[in-house]
Amino acid sequence: MASITAPRFAGLAQLQQCLDGARMTSAGFDSDGDQVVDVPNDPAAVTAVQQALADLGYVIAVDGDYGSGTVDIVRQFKNDEGLPVPPGLIQHDGVTGSGTMGRLDQIFAQESGSNGELKAIVDAKLAEVAGTDIDPGQQVGGLVRTVDLQGVIAACERGLVCVTPAQEACVVLEPVATQWRNTGAEAGPFRYPAGDSAVLGGRVVQDFGGGGMVAPDGPAAQGPVLTMGLPVWSRWREPIGGFDPGWPTTGTVAVGFDGAAEFGLFDAATIVSHPDTGGQVLPTAVANLWQSMSGGADLGLPTSSGTATADGGRVFGFTGGAIHQAVDGTVALAVNEVAAGESVPGLRFLLPADPNRGLRSATSDNRVKAFIGGKQALPGMAADIAAATGPDDFIYLINWYCSVNLAMQPGNPDTTLRKLLEVATRGNGPQPGAQVCAMFWKSKTQANDTSKTLATLSPLFFGDQLLTPINRESVAFINSLPHSGAILDGRHLIVGSHHQKVLVVRRGNQLVAWTGGVDINPDRLHEKGVNGSFATGSPLFDVHVRIEGAGALDVLETFVDRWNRHPESSSFEPLRGAAFAPVGGMTGPHSVQISHTYGRGFPFPYPVLSGKAVLENALRNTRRHAYMTCQYFVGSESLRDALRVALRAADFVVVVMAPLEAVDDLPDIAFRRQAFVAPLMAEFPGKFLAFEALGTAGTPTSPEAYVHSKLLLVDDEVACIGTLNYSRRSWTHDSEVMASIIDTVGPTFPPVADASAFAADLRTALWAEHLQVPAASVSDPAAAKSNWLTLPLGARVRPYNPSAPVTRPSVAGLEISSRILDAYWDTAADPQG
Repeated sequence: MASITAPRFAGLAQLQQCLDGARMTSAGFDSDGDQVVDVPNDPAAVTAVQQALADLGYVIAVDGDYGSGTVDIVRQFKNDEGLPVPPGLIQHDGVTGSGTMGRLDQIFAQESGSNGELKAIVDAKLAEVAGTDIDPGQQVGGLVRTVDLQGVIAACERGLVCVTPAQEACVVLEPVATQWRNTGAEAGPFRYPAGDSAVLGGRVVQDFGGGGMVAPDGPAAQGPVLTMGLPVWSRWREPIGGFDPGWPTTGTVAVGFDGAAEFGLFDAATIVSHPDTGGQVLPTAVANLWQSMSGGADLGLPTSSGTATADGGRVFGFTGGAIHQAVDGTVALAVNEVAAGESVPGLRFLLPADPNRGLRSATSDNRVKAFIGGKQALPGMAADIAAATGPDDFIYLINWYCSVNLAMQPGNPDTTLRKLLEVATRGNGPQPGAQVCAMFWKSKTQANDTSKTLATLSPLFFGDQLLTPINRESVAFINSLPHSGAILDGRHLIVGSHHQKVLVVRRGNQLVAWTGGVDINPDRLHEKGVNGSFATGSPLFDVHVRIEGAGALDVLETFVDRWNRHPESSSFEPLRGAAFAPVGGMTGPHSVQISHTYGRGFPFPYPVLSGKAVLENALRNTRRHAYMTCQYFVGSESLRDALRVALRAADFVVVVMAPLEAVDDLPDIAFRRQAFVAPLMAEFPGKFLAFEALGTAGTPTSPEAYVHSKLLLVDDEVACIGTLNYSRRSWTHDSEVMASIIDTVGPTFPPVADASAFAADLRTALWAEHLQVPAASVSDPAAAKSNWLTLPLGARVRPYNPSAPVTRPSVAGLEISSRILDAYWDTAADPQG
C-alpha cells in the first residue's frame, strides 16, 4: 500500500486510511470503504484537507467540519484535477477517498520542507542579522506558507523573513514588508524578495524578482513606500550611461500617450521604459523638454540614454527626433545631430565607462584573435602557459570546470595542465618560477533537499555530480606548487555558479588574456565517452578569444577583483599581477570592452549587470543583421524587448542553438525555449531565423552538435564573445565575463597595416561551418540570407520547429504541476538576480 509522503499530512491516521481506500464524508468516516460510516471524522484530518484546498486557492472554511461547503469544494477539486468518476455515479460525490487523498499527497509532497526545517532557516537568518541595521526584531507568531506552497513568511517586530523556494532567507523591513504584502506578496507582481533589505542613505531599498521598493523615510512601522516595476527598477540599479539618476522621488507611472510605457522620477533624471525601446535614463532637463511637448507625444519614446557629440555635449534620441544637451546643461531640439565618432564602424556598440556600476572604458590598440572550438583554442592556451617561467611571470585561471589532467594538445602528455604548471613554477636555481593562482567553481546542490521535486530536478543541471571532485583535485594540485594558490569558490547567490572562463598570462613584459566559452574540459577536445568527455554532442562547438593589449589588462582586473575580495585569498602570497603595469605601448586594430555579470554581494555589494547592458545596447543598435549562438536560448524579458527592436530595424537575425537532444542538463528547457522563441518567429516571419545545430554526422547527438559558444555578432561591426548565455541567470545572477571587439581603423584611430574585419571574418567562418559551404559564399551577409532560408544539402543546422510537441519533466513517472515547475524554473534553473 502507498504511504503518505507530504509533511503536512504526516501522522494523521484517517488520511493514511483514505489513501488505502477509506472514505471521509459529510456523515462521518467510512474506515473500510464499504459505504457505511462507522466512526466520526477526525477534525484534525478534516482541517488538514480543508487547509490544503485553501492553499490551492479554493474558497473553503477551515473549521474541521466536513459540511456541505467542503463537499462542494472537494467535488470541484476532483473535477479540476480530472480524477475519474466512481463507477455507478454520473458526477463526483465530494467524498475524500483514495483518489482525492492520493492527488493531494502528490501535490504537497512537492512543496517545500517541513516547518521545523524552515524554522531553522529563519532562525539562522535572524541570528545572522541580529544587531545590524537590517535586524527585523523578534519573530511574532508562527510560519505562514506562501500561496505557491514553496516558501514561508515569518512575521517579525520590524518586518519579516521570507524563505524563498530556493531556501534563501530574505529580510524585508517595514514599511516595505507591509507594502509587499498589500500587493499580494509573492503571488503579486513583485514576486519573491531577491535579497535582504538594504539601508542606504537613511532609506530602505528592497529588490524583488518583479521590481523593487524604496521607503524614503527609512525603517519605520509606517511611512511612504515607492514601488517600481522591474524595467524601471533594474535600469535604476544599473544605469550604464555615464551619470547617476539619484534617488527615486515617485514610483512608476504610466506614460500618458503609450499605455505600455512607464516612467519613474529621480533626483537628477527620469527613467522611461517601454518593451520596444528599453529603459532609458534622461537627465531632468532633457526629460522636462520632452514632456513639455504634448506630454512627450511629439517626440515619441526615448531610444537612447545619450551619446557623446562632437561639441562635448550629448544627444538623446527619440522615436520622433532628438534633444541635444550642451556641456553647460542647456537643452534644445537637435537638428541633424551626429554622434561623435559615428564615422568609426562599430563605435556605437561601446558604452561609456560607469565605475559605479563596474564598467570600464573600452581600450584601443588591442590585437585579438578568435579560435573556433577547443581543438584550436586549448593548444594556443597551452603555448602561452608554457612561455611563462620567469620570476615576474604569472598564470591566473578562472574556470567553471578545470581538469589539470587534460592534455591540452591531444596526444602530447607534456601539455597536460598539471605538467605545464609544474614546469612553469619550477624556477631556475634560486630564481623562482611563475606564480599560478586559480579560482574554480565549488558546485553545490542547487536546491535544498527538503523540496522533493526541486531536489530531484535541480542536480540534473550544471553537472553537479561531476564538477566538484574535478575542480577539487585541480585546487589541491595548484596549492602544492611554489608561490601559488587556488580557491574552490562557492561564494555566490544560493543557486548560482561561477561561470567565467579566464586565462591571463604574463610572459616577460607581454600580457595576454583568453576568454570565451572554452573550459579546460575533455568535452572541448574529445567525443562523448573518450578521455573523460561526458557531454552529448562533444567536442562542443565553441568560440574563445586571445587578447593582447590594454584589453588583457581589463581581463586581469577581473581576476584581481574576485581574488582580492575572497576571504581565503589572504592566506596566499600577494598577487604579482595586482601591481602589473605594461612596459611600452602596443599597436593593434581592435578596440575591446570587458563587461561582466555578478550577483548581489559576490564579490561586490551590489549586482554588476554590465554584460546585459552591452548586449542590449548591441541589439538595439542593429541596423542590418545579427547572429547569435547559445546552448539554451531560453531568453528573458530584457532580451525579448531588445530583439524586437533589432528585428524591426534589421533585415534578419540568425540564432543557432544546441539541439534539445543534446541538452540534457536543464530540465524543462524544451518548454521554456519554445515559450520564448515561438512568439518571436510568429511576429517576425522570415526575419527571426532560429536553428538547432547538427553534428559532424548530420545528427543532433554526433560530435560538435552541442553549440556551447555564447556570442553576438552585429552588422559585421562588433563581436561580443564570452560566457553569457541568453537567460536571466547569465544576465543577472551568476559570475560571467564578456569581451566586445570592434575594428577601430578610422579617423579617430591610427591606421595599421594589417587591419582586419574581425566580426565579419568570424561570422563568415562560423556560417561556413554551420552551412557547410565555402566561406566566399557567405562573405556577403545579405546574399547569404538565402542559404539560411533554404539550407544547403549537408548543412549542420536544422530549422527550429516552434510547434513541436513538448514533454515536460516528471518525477517517478508522475506529472509535475506547472506551478511547481514554474517555482523550480524561477528559483533554481533560471533565477532573476
